[in-house]
Amino acid sequence: MDAPRRSPRWSATAKLVVALVIIAFAGLVLFRFSEVIPPLVIAVMFAFILNPPVTFIAGRLKISRALAVGIIYLALLLALAGLSTALGFAIRRQIVQLDANVDIRKVIADVPRQVDNLVHGQTVVGPITVIFDKAERTSGPAQTPFVVDLSGYDLAPLYQQAVTAIEPALKQTGSILGGFASAAAATLGWALFVLVIGFYMLLDAPQLGQSLHDLAFPGYEADVQRIFQELNLIWSAFLRGQVILALIIGAMVTVTMTALGLRSAVIVGLIGATLELIPTVGPTISATIGVGVALFQPSNPFGLSTVWYAVVVLIAYLVIQQIENTVIVPRVIGRSLHLHPLAVLIAAVMGATLAGILGLMLAAPMLATLRLFGRYAYRKFFDLDPWPDPLPVPEKNKPLFRWPFAKKKDVAPLNAPRVDYSYRIFWTKAAREWDADRRRAIAEALAAVMTRPDFEPNDYERRYQVPGLDEPAHSGQSLIALATVLRAFDTKTTDR
Repeated sequence: MDAPRRSPRWSATAKLVVALVIIAFAGLVLFRFSEVIPPLVIAVMFAFILNPPVTFIAGRLKISRALAVGIIYLALLLALAGLSTALGFAIRRQIVQLDANVDIRKVIADVPRQVDNLVHGQTVVGPITVIFDKAERTSGPAQTPFVVDLSGYDLAPLYQQAVTAIEPALKQTGSILGGFASAAAATLGWALFVLVIGFYMLLDAPQLGQSLHDLAFPGYEADVQRIFQELNLIWSAFLRGQVILALIIGAMVTVTMTALGLRSAVIVGLIGATLELIPTVGPTISATIGVGVALFQPSNPFGLSTVWYAVVVLIAYLVIQQIENTVIVPRVIGRSLHLHPLAVLIAAVMGATLAGILGLMLAAPMLATLRLFGRYAYRKFFDLDPWPDPLPVPEKNKPLFRWPFAKKKDVAPLNAPRVDYSYRIFWTKAAREWDADRRRAIAEALAAVMTRPDFEPNDYERRYQVPGLDEPAHSGQSLIALATVLRAFDTKTTDR
């Protein structure tokens, strides 16, 4: 009887053609549905941030993953509702306070006349007095620290153009408000899209991870596993750290500006929390906005001039940034990215050019990701080991605050053994081929080797002989991984 006919293999030309077609189709999809990509990226980050608490709740409470996701979503929605309510009341209070001091409707209706009247006299803008006509000004000498004299210039044509441009814009206020309403509705729709996609990604996160791992080419399973672990270190350190950092800095700015008597302190703090997500330049922009608000604030609790009050606000921002850089960032984010600030700044500019605000926010982790793949490709090109070092252990974040009389917890010494997960993958596949008796014999021989006084788990040059293994010698790291795998097999056997 003839053997069943196997499917014919593709030639090199067929593989090349199929690969080019797939690349072209992927490029077409990305171009055609480019508007969907940013919300999809946000949904992935959203699921990535919430995956650890979902896994923790499901394991601790012994409930299904779907119920754990529902609990997290309910808590998140309640928190967002409470935060939105609090912010809404705060913003409404600020607007009411502003409307009590300034009649907004009257100011808007009076804009053309005010612009026309600028031809005569002088006007005060914060700490600056601008003089347009010395002969016809009705007020006395300037009382501000800075004076700009424009009386020698013929600005009448410029004023006429300004009035001509402003009047049509004021007539289109309804259209502008309608555009804002449409944008708000679109934002709400994309937010629901992110929540739904994030829900299903959280629900199927274990299966998604296994599916991605199964896509690895034969023989590259260990490399794919190591790349996923490195990517997890990069993105978890950045995303979760940035969210926590933004909340802390936003609260610090709000409390500090409220104590200094800055108006709209809640809004300034919200702006500071949002801009904290932008690397390098975000805190600087936030400080600039706060100082600008102080410059145009007519009075303050300290009785200072606007310039000196702005200096006090600037000093407060500098103190907050120093606390952030020296105390908060090392404890919240750590140093997992290992990127030079200049490289992050250049990547931020390039990311903003390519993908707008999303590219600006994700510049640092994307640069670290490109460095990971570039280093892997470089070492493979020159036939070098792509992973010469074991998987780095993520730096444990230091606590933000410590009680003065609290006892310090015992920590592992610096020379504690660290397991490279590529060894675990190798030994797991090998142990599946062994029967229970062989695994038990190897475990006993392994225990004898690892309890010897000369056993050094972190000495990568030294090799140890273990009876029962096919290979002649192994490093301490490899043997630690083997012991972990054998204990896992022994636990499964006992449970049965």
